Amino acid sequence: MSTSFQAAIQSLQAFVTAQGHDAPDIIWVRPGDVALWGRFVLITGDQSARQAALGDAELAYSGAIRGSGHVELHAFAKSPSQVYACVYVPSGPDQAINHNVNGLKLSVRQPLMPAVSTSPFILAAARMLRRGQQGYVPFLLGLDETVLTAYVP
Repeated sequence: MSTSFQAAIQSLQAFVTAQGHDAPDIIWVRPGDVALWGRFVLITGDQSARQAALGDAELAYSGAIRGSGHVELHAFAKSPSQVYACVYVPSGPDQAINHNVNGLKLSVRQPLMPAVSTSPFILAAARMLRRGQQGYVPFLLGLDETVLTAYVP
């Protein structure tokens, strides 16, 4: 597999669109930029955090391609014109098998959770107040919900 990061993003956009969502802008997030609040996902609206997340996503994707070749692009939340996604790279063969990541995996949480853009201060307060209820890995990877999946050859 030698799909570029930009081509992988286009594949994810097409897959999300095929699930009935209007041609979305994909916004990359890191676990530290997300907090669960009831049935909503709070996401930092800070531009520097979004730029850093994009850089981290591309770096993680490129590293996975050069390494094991196993990587997942997962869309999990939505605002009116944007879909929020993260990159998941299994730490080893066992984790790749457990998460069904074989090559480039595209996944979309069903339904996409409603996202609310907020300030870093509000996000930090929400994370602190809900500290014990933030199960990021299952949430970000959709392990706790129905997920539609496609594999890119």
